[in-house]
Amino acid sequence: MKFGRDFRAAEKLLARRLAVGPEERPTSLYDMKNSIKNILQGAGSILDIMPSREPVDYSKFVPHGTPEERMRETWDRVGYSLKIAMDLYADEQKIKKTSSATT
Repeated sequence: MKFGRDFRAAEKLLARRLAVGPEERPTSLYDMKNSIKNILQGAGSILDIMPSREPVDYSKFVPHGTPEERMRETWDRVGYSLKIAMDLYADEQKIKKTSSATT
């Protein structure tokens, strides 16, 4: 997911810029302007104030289908997860019963 990568990259950049030692700090006004520009560009891509040069396709974050269809799909997934959990629990109980019967 591209949005997550942009966020992590900007977060790392900001942390790196804030945690630099004295030998790594910008030495000239030009370096300081570049550092500030990079920090603002990273933070801006998160907030979409100053987005990165490549366009971001946000259409993949927009839900598809009617609310009813999405709700049905969600409950189908919940039901499937419950079925798997119940089957695993039943299998564990069978194993416990067989191991306790043999001892």
